[in-house]
Amino acid sequence: MTQLRYLSEEWLAALGELVAAASVAEEGERTGEPAASPDGAPEPEQGRAALAADDGTGPAAVSGAGRSVTSVGAPDRPLRLGQVVAGGPDGEVAYTLVLGGDDAGVVAGVDDADVTLVGSYETARAMAAGEMTAGEALAGGLVKVRGNAGRLVGAAAFLAEVAEAVDVLRSRTSF
Repeated sequence: MTQLRYLSEEWLAALGELVAAASVAEEGERTGEPAASPDGAPEPEQGRAALAADDGTGPAAVSGAGRSVTSVGAPDRPLRLGQVVAGGPDGEVAYTLVLGGDDAGVVAGVDDADVTLVGSYETARAMAAGEMTAGEALAGGLVKVRGNAGRLVGAAAFLAEVAEAVDVLRSRTSF
């Protein structure tokens, strides 16, 4: 399997597709309808399997095809969670995870984020590598929060499930 460099365009694209897939599964769970892909077609029983690229490097290869995510704590409207990572190999990287809704995925920049986490590359890398939680980074003053932090609290259960779906990206990431 091809490794994805942390915070590269390819890594962010894989992250976006995983977030979209988790959001689609969540919508099906919340509405009682079968989960649908972003184009409206029902997701196969194997969940993320349909997202695999022909070469085996697509998000399903990253996410572990067949894994399904459901949620009981999804926000009523999409949560836009931004992250600004300073001091990385490619300079500053800013992106927003759109969690839930039709536009679920990753978008460039943080202008429309409800809440944004701001920190160093080393802190972001440690969180992405599973060496530190966001809570530990916040408590240690390593990450600053901008915006409506209450949105994070209100979506805690959904965020945990999205994190679970995205955890497998770690095994495909080079830091």
